[in-house]
Amino acid sequence: MAYLQDGLWLDNARQANAMATRLADGLLRLEGASLLHPVQSNEVFAVLPEPVIARLEVQGFLFYRWYLPQGLEVDPGRLPIRLVTGLDTEADDVDALLAAAG
Repeated sequence: MAYLQDGLWLDNARQANAMATRLADGLLRLEGASLLHPVQSNEVFAVLPEPVIARLEVQGFLFYRWYLPQGLEVDPGRLPIRLVTGLDTEADDVDALLAAAG
């Protein structure tokens, strides 16, 4: 019940969604980065150059490599990934990932 009272669920969703938007905006500033889909919730489906993905993995960032639907292709040397933000994701967390990616 506490989750539903006073709009706590909505505050949590807004935080997660805002951090996903911040993340997507930052990733789009990277050379060779693009989005598979517009950000509409707390998930970011990004296509990044392989060296960027490798840098993130080496630094311990966790994300899912994404599989493209049939008929959708990306340029060689770029891979799709899915990043998910949560209610506890802070701007500093997003900024750290973006710094590591850059």
